[in-house]
Amino acid sequence: MATGGDAALGTLPSASFHFNPKPSIIVSRFEFNTRCQKEGESVSSVVAALRKLTKHCNYGAVPDEMLRDCIVCGIRNTNTQQCLLQEADLTYSKAYDLALAAETAQKNSDRLDQSMRLATLKEVDDEDAIHLVRGSKTPLQPRR
Repeated sequence: MATGGDAALGTLPSASFHFNPKPSIIVSRFEFNTRCQKEGESVSSVVAALRKLTKHCNYGAVPDEMLRDCIVCGIRNTNTQQCLLQEADLTYSKAYDLALAAETAQKNSDRLDQSMRLATLKEVDDEDAIHLVRGSKTPLQPRR
């Protein structure tokens, strides 16, 4: 036989509501619209994070224009951002491709620069070793 207390228990929200509440659409949209690339984060990681953030935004199918805008406005590299802003008919696909290409070019440039620095240091170290063997006390300066 049910008592008045049992009926009241039946009207309580489920435990899952308290421990796993539905995310706020407004907060989810804020997080999506303000998502920027973090230090050291790749463009593809940013786009994946943006797509994940749309899960609770209730946008339905997220228009490519929104993703494009988030890439352009949230990218850390100002040179890439300026390049994207110069494009007259910038689509999501083009923005993504250009941002990836710029990121790859920057990484390759950094690798070349690092290789050149290491080669210069090795050259100086080799010449210093030669002069130390010959008795010179003054190490050579890097060639310019």
